Amino acid sequence: QVRNSIKAMVQSGALIGDKATAWQARLADEKEVAQARRQAGDGMGGAAWMLGYWYKEGEKGLEKDYAQAFHWFKRGAVLHDVTSMVACGRCYAFGRGVAQNDSRALMYYMQAAMGGSEVGCCNLGGAFAHGRFGLDKDEAEAREWYKKMPLCAPKDCSEWSRKDVERWMAERLQARRGVHVPTLGRFTWQVLGGFSPADLARGETVPLRP
Repeated sequence: QVRNSIKAMVQSGALIGDKATAWQARLADEKEVAQARRQAGDGMGGAAWMLGYWYKEGEKGLEKDYAQAFHWFKRGAVLHDVTSMVACGRCYAFGRGVAQNDSRALMYYMQAAMGGSEVGCCNLGGAFAHGRFGLDKDEAEAREWYKKMPLCAPKDCSEWSRKDVERWMAERLQARRGVHVPTLGRFTWQVLGGFSPADLARGETVPLRP
């Protein structure tokens, strides 16, 4: 009852100042959370991911709760949202909100990669490159997944991860062909595997994607 009275005072303009501003922010957060719940219930995977993110970070007035975060990430994954699939993979990989499980982490990363997630392709490539989640190292398979990253949407990978992949690809090119790659930034990592030693000697380059 008290809460409803304060809400009415804020909405009517009877309550002003810092307290009113704080209540307005709280009411806006509640409205946004309620809308996301409705949308997730209507089958919108992106809304389910957003709820999971808010629970993971403790935002929009929600208490930080990894179990609830995983619940909503899983809901989003069921609704074919690739960002939610990546989030589920991370929950399983690090044991956040669910028991740690490498096999399930790999499964969700693979689903995300096959669904067109840049992070999914990056994580799956990394699993093959470094022998993670029970996989044997397989540089050829890693390279194939890394090369799919520029074709993905959304562009949800960090710049640090892209640079790490670029570095890995350049080092493998050098080892495979005996070619020195002097400046990583001059080469587009997604097509490094397609250059011949002669191309590199001529200084062939392709502008990096934005």
